[in-house]
Amino acid sequence: MLKAPASGAPDGGSCRGPRLRLAGGSHVDRRVQRHGPPVQVRGLIGSQGILPAADYLQAVRALGLLGFWYAPTLLWFSSSDRLLMALCWIGLIASILLVANLWPRAMLVVCFLCFLSFVSAAQEFSGYQSDGMLLEAGFLSLFLAPSGLYPGLGRKQPPVRAAMFLLLWEWFRIYFQSGVVKLESGDPTWRNLTAMYEYYQNGPLPTWIGWYLQHLPHGFHIATAAATLVMELILVWMAFLPGHWKTACFFIVTMWQVVVIATALPSASAIERCVVCGPPGSPASMPGKSSFVLVAWSRRIVSRC
Repeated sequence: MLKAPASGAPDGGSCRGPRLRLAGGSHVDRRVQRHGPPVQVRGLIGSQGILPAADYLQAVRALGLLGFWYAPTLLWFSSSDRLLMALCWIGLIASILLVANLWPRAMLVVCFLCFLSFVSAAQEFSGYQSDGMLLEAGFLSLFLAPSGLYPGLGRKQPPVRAAMFLLLWEWFRIYFQSGVVKLESGDPTWRNLTAMYEYYQNGPLPTWIGWYLQHLPHGFHIATAAATLVMELILVWMAFLPGHWKTACFFIVTMWQVVVIATALPSASAIERCVVCGPPGSPASMPGKSSFVLVAWSRRIVSRC
């Protein structure tokens, strides 16, 4: 895979922003995505759960070797509650070590395998858009994180350019495809810009801030619906433009997402858009200090969940 050239490109130190956002984002997203996993997992896919993983894997086993492709999970070794709990705790510990920048690449491998094992066996409790987003970002981050037990800011290890581009590509797809689906679904509320009329009271996780926005005039809701389509279908293309265009795109979309989180959707997918897939520019397009701000802000959200 191509690596950043030694000259004419930011060194590893200038790439600290995306790397720190990635590390913090991976930790935050996994904790938000499966809020309190050690508590929930046994009730969901445990031996006495709603949809036991053991029963599911037994059915998949009938596919032979193809079953390992459809369900790539460590639970093939054992579907016991003990292993389920072990995967949860190992993943949580690895994510904490990742934020502490201790052996980041190895910790990302552990987090990825634990989360993949859960998603592959969780059946109806997985397969959401956010699950795929996290798995894709987690895999790509393996090529972005510096190697070593404690690599610091990774100044001597420039990130793989292909990984940077693919993270940008994921970020772009998340937004652009969301806009396309809104129009192609045939939902008349997006075509006549009335989709936001009831959004704040029907959102996935409405907040008290959303209650106040819900009572604003219809003109406000029409404007926000139009702005959403403009951002998802047009503005996100700025991520592929050079220089300050990318920086402007990042700040506009991120601040928009902050409002989404504050009003109706404090979820893993929303946080990932800000943190993991947040830097749509080159490694140097985002000042390093802002990375610490984003990570600290995201961790505060998790602490309140």
